[in-house]
Amino acid sequence: MARKKQSNKFKRDLQNTFLFISLIILAYLLGAHQEKVQSFYHRVAPEIQNHIADKAPALKDATQRGLTRIGNFTSRGTDKAKFTFDHFRKFPQKDSNNTYRENLDSRAISAKGQLKISSFNVRILSDKSRDDQELKIIAQIFKKYDLIAIQELRDEVVLQRLVKILKNMGYTYNYEVSPKVGKAIKEIYAFFYRQDKVTVTQRGKLYTDVIDKFIREPYYASFRSGNFDFTLVTIHALFGNNENERRPEIQELATVYKHIQDENPREQDIIILGDFNFPPTDYGFNELKTYPTMGPLILPSAKTTITDTSLYDNFWFQRQFVREYTGMVGIDKFDETIFHNDDNRAKIAVSDHRPIWASFNVEQADDD
Repeated sequence: MARKKQSNKFKRDLQNTFLFISLIILAYLLGAHQEKVQSFYHRVAPEIQNHIADKAPALKDATQRGLTRIGNFTSRGTDKAKFTFDHFRKFPQKDSNNTYRENLDSRAISAKGQLKISSFNVRILSDKSRDDQELKIIAQIFKKYDLIAIQELRDEVVLQRLVKILKNMGYTYNYEVSPKVGKAIKEIYAFFYRQDKVTVTQRGKLYTDVIDKFIREPYYASFRSGNFDFTLVTIHALFGNNENERRPEIQELATVYKHIQDENPREQDIIILGDFNFPPTDYGFNELKTYPTMGPLILPSAKTTITDTSLYDNFWFQRQFVREYTGMVGIDKFDETIFHNDDNRAKIAVSDHRPIWASFNVEQADDD
């Protein structure tokens, strides 16, 4: 009797697996709300997948093959439906402990043919704020990535020190650095990159903020790695006193994106990355989301602050253009691996934010 009940439960779970996949596709084809479907997916999928893995591991592969067939079907439908499938299939999921599962470990050197791009708000990074030992820790984090967009930087001298430290480790880095931005407190942005893997094709410059929407104007530059040429746009959005005060900057990102698209119509591989001080579900991003297949890489319930309270750091781009994205994305939890969850030490030595990263294929042909 017990075995029969267990078998019936397993059959129900298997039916639910395919039912929820069908509902996801149907919901998108009918134009249902993305955030509600995502919430349902992240809540239900891990439980079913874990049950299948425990009770019948062989079905795990069968389920993946089924997902692939469904993906091939949706590719014959609308672009939005195809993007939806790719987004759910590739995006990291919560595991049974509700922690963020990375698709790729943070190796010191990128896999052959791939470029690892990172965004990192390094807390008040300046020559005076870090001693050599602290900079060596930061350098150990930096060397995992080929190109890092840095926010909350205060001077160029500290970058020169990092270049020297990394050179002693056997890595040759250079950087593009912005003029000072901000009002009462001045910051600068930087793109910090490995010279053996990345070439600058357009020097960095600040977005021309004619109507003064930004407290710190976004900074952008263009690069090439292998066959992949692309433009990065980084921002450290205003935090402000409340959400209503800081939301207008997020709403203006669609205008920034269009400006950069229009500036070079032949280049559509545009990636916005940085510290947005808002989760990607906030309605301030609605204008940006009007671009077809535009979306964030990191979704709830992931957290990018060391206190595990906020998802502020992210990547945004149109997947129909940035086809070089491998589906590999992650959050570098240095506060756990280096500082063993001592948040105060991690914050003082490095940052209260975690680096985020994504991997891109640089060997395939670049069509835009």
